Amino acid sequence: MIIIGRHIKPFGYLFLALNALFISCSNKEKSETNILSEPYLLDGSISVFEKNDTIFYDLLYEGHFLLIKENQEHFYIGVHSDIKTIMNVYHLGDDQIKIMHASASLGEINFDRNTSNEWVRDRDKWDWRYRDKQVWTNYHGEDYLHQDPIRDFETFYSTFGWVGSTVSFGSQREMEMVISKEKVHDLDQLVVSLDIRFDEDSTHVYSWPFLLTDDSLEVFKIHQGGIPLLPKVLATDYFNIPVK
Repeated sequence: MIIIGRHIKPFGYLFLALNALFISCSNKEKSETNILSEPYLLDGSISVFEKNDTIFYDLLYEGHFLLIKENQEHFYIGVHSDIKTIMNVYHLGDDQIKIMHASASLGEINFDRNTSNEWVRDRDKWDWRYRDKQVWTNYHGEDYLHQDPIRDFETFYSTFGWVGSTVSFGSQREMEMVISKEKVHDLDQLVVSLDIRFDEDSTHVYSWPFLLTDDSLEVFKIHQGGIPLLPKVLATDYFNIPVK
């Protein structure tokens, strides 16, 4: 894990706090969600303030594509790739692997450890409870909704303990995800995986802090919604889970 610290002089704190208040007030009507601690907004765009702030959230990791921060309630994950991106975040629990997926939809799949130490998925396909209306109506017309739909980020978050922005929100090529610390307690339990599409014929899987499985083709399938293509029961060593 890479921890990056930052030092700000006292007048810098005052400036950031006043700037935060201004941003918060000016953006009230632009955001439909208050999941993040103000003045942060889950709007699919990483603002300069969200990137540089160390008052409201602590910086845990900053890399070429990825920004990870935390406060007492949440982990905040920001992705800036400038290219079409699909994001999966994996929670590596002792007895469950949870895959949290954000693209034109939000959904999750779990792999539960059985008595033989194998990983068994809990459903046969993704269950897209939240679907990005702007994207799905282009392909499915009025039939885009899930049979039991969730239509806003707050409800999705209260139901699943996490939520991410979808592709039509905010800045194109930027994504955000918020995960409750009631769901995930430690950054060491998280793996972030990005399917970055340079063009129709070229894609790259970027994973932090390590690749979840040694089979990069399988990781690509998971990103593309190919869970049904995987065996329902996976071997004990399928996932690269660090030994505690």
